[in-house]
Amino acid sequence: MNHRITLLPRSRRSIRRGPFVQAEYRKKPVRINQMIRGYQAPSIHIPLPLFWLDTDTMKILAGNAAAGRLTGYRKRELENLPVTSLFPEAISRITQLLRIASSRHRLLRQTGMRTVLVTRNMMQQQIRLYVDKTRNTRKNRSLILFVIIDDCNILRELEYYKKANAKLHLLSSITRHDILNQVTALKVQLELSKMETTDQDRLEYIKNEETVVDIISQQIEFTRDYQDIGINAPQWFDVKKIIENAIKTIKLGPVVVSIEFDKLEIFADPLLERVFFNLIENALRHGKKLTKITFSYKESNDNLILICMDDGIGIPPENKELIFTRGFGSNSGEGLFFVHQLVDLQGMSIRETGTYGEGARFDIRIPHGAFRKTGSGY
Repeated sequence: MNHRITLLPRSRRSIRRGPFVQAEYRKKPVRINQMIRGYQAPSIHIPLPLFWLDTDTMKILAGNAAAGRLTGYRKRELENLPVTSLFPEAISRITQLLRIASSRHRLLRQTGMRTVLVTRNMMQQQIRLYVDKTRNTRKNRSLILFVIIDDCNILRELEYYKKANAKLHLLSSITRHDILNQVTALKVQLELSKMETTDQDRLEYIKNEETVVDIISQQIEFTRDYQDIGINAPQWFDVKKIIENAIKTIKLGPVVVSIEFDKLEIFADPLLERVFFNLIENALRHGKKLTKITFSYKESNDNLILICMDDGIGIPPENKELIFTRGFGSNSGEGLFFVHQLVDLQGMSIRETGTYGEGARFDIRIPHGAFRKTGSGY
């Protein structure tokens, strides 16, 4: 039976009492310091490998059943085993963390580090090691808790999915290219048909067929943008530069685009530019009396609200939610749907908050940690 272990963040009140480990099949979190007492506590049944180290002797005091399975040692063999026997490369880091904890007179934060585990049969295994300091109230001994997560299977799965994704991406690209070639050939045949007939009914049929072909082309082009979501790793982008790059690819005419900020970065998918491109294009297409598009932001609690506002006709109240639905609208109905999907993938959100008759306004809520102000010590 597989269970997932979650390391829960600690409140100020719980820092003094030790960290939590919670298993999905448990109704209540289990405190580490509760499990240490007697070394025969509920931790023995937790599927995540746990060790306790005596900081005075730097020897293993105990380990649970999962620790025994991972290392190949029996329970009694683990007791008084030097920590260097299991983690020869991590001892200096553990010692450093101990000094920090002692100097600040507080518990260590759960700090993950990649290191090598040496098993009983001398096999080496790459693992992630979490360390936290606590105190056994029963024996009054200073202890270190090790929580080990095996990264190997996760890395292998990630590599598999990465290769599978690349192959699917290549197959989609080839298929889309072949379909577009056939669509182009069909457009040529329709154009030739128009040249060879003067019958108005036939010309009307051909015009309708051309409309259908154009819609097919737009939908195929949309799949190219949509399939690229999540392919590349997110990174930090200068928002002003991204908007300026989007503006360069759009014919604005008399419309002015104003960016009322500088030195703001967002951690997002490289397709972020398409978000601003689609927002600007949507305003140009539906704004009617549009003369200006403004980008600004404001801070709300720990979040940042990135605002795209225009002075066009705006969006009727009954359509504020529908505009993010695929196929809605007088054009292809893909632009704002794509924006919503990409923003949602980044853990952000978008909604329309403008007043109908005065202009549209899109608020993109960016969570704490996904934005930063460069050059301001933020």
